Amino acid sequence: MKSEKLMKPKYILSFLLFILSFSTAIYSQNNPNDILNRAVREQNAGKDVDAINSFTNYINLVQTNSEAYYKRALSYHKLNMLKAAESDLLKAIELNDKLSMAYNILGLISQNSGDTVKALDYFTQAIQIDPGFAEAFNNRGYLYGRLGKYNLALMDLNKAIELEQKVPGYYYNRGFLHVQTDDFKNALNDFTAAINLNPDYALAFLSRGMVHYQVGNYSDCIYDMNLAKKLNPSYSVEADKFIRAARGYLE
Repeated sequence: MKSEKLMKPKYILSFLLFILSFSTAIYSQNNPNDILNRAVREQNAGKDVDAINSFTNYINLVQTNSEAYYKRALSYHKLNMLKAAESDLLKAIELNDKLSMAYNILGLISQNSGDTVKALDYFTQAIQIDPGFAEAFNNRGYLYGRLGKYNLALMDLNKAIELEQKVPGYYYNRGFLHVQTDDFKNALNDFTAAINLNPDYALAFLSRGMVHYQVGNYSDCIYDMNLAKKLNPSYSVEADKFIRAARGYLE
């Protein structure tokens, strides 16, 4: 009986390399760090549905990473899946009660649902954890303004701008607050600051145009309203009302 031929070394090497590559692929698919990194890449690329799936796969393997719950909540929030976002954020702060950004988004979700008391509490907790959190000051200041607490609103919005001086929205919100208190001079200054930082800020042009109309700067009103509707055609109806009214005063 003839002995079986020995396998050639080349064949054995190829076979082992195939097995190794197959095993590596399986390992990569189930390696938590690889899954988490993929989820972050998908989120950064704006692929939030894919990111949610990847974060979920990661969380199924690792239930104790607060950052994973927080990041999945960001994608849920972006997709307006607010209940899911809230659930993840609460889990994130259960695991790490120092996540100031999680409290800030919980504040936005509570504000959106009309629970202003809870929203203020969340924004305040975010600020207590991170006294340099400009966005939380801005959000709390904006909400104070909507609630008619103008002095508190102004203090918070001033602080937000002190901390971050290059954010157009902070100046816009303070400008809106000045309109609420009939401080039209400072409103114009803040809307102009917002526009200087973002020359495509259609809402700031619209709002500045309204203030120009209010104080009798009709030519400036027309200029701003034309730019507002050019930058954002959805403002055309409102802008045209002011343009017609301003022209009536100039004729």
